[in-house]
Amino acid sequence: GLPTLLHTFQCSSLGPQIGDKPTDCACGMGCDSWYIRMNSTCYCQCGGINWTAMRCCKIVL
Repeated sequence: GLPTLLHTFQCSSLGPQIGDKPTDCACGMGCDSWYIRMNSTCYCQCGGINWTAMRCCKIVL
């Protein structure tokens, strides 16, 4: 199975004016073990993360 999920974050937590679909995530402490689930949530899978970042887009059809 997957490692214990240590940190999750979503675009909606950044404010309503920001797009709601994450296209890229970044996790601190050199962690490159992350993924996006359900087109809405970034999951970081490392310990000791001291910052997170994400790129959020508004999808217009």
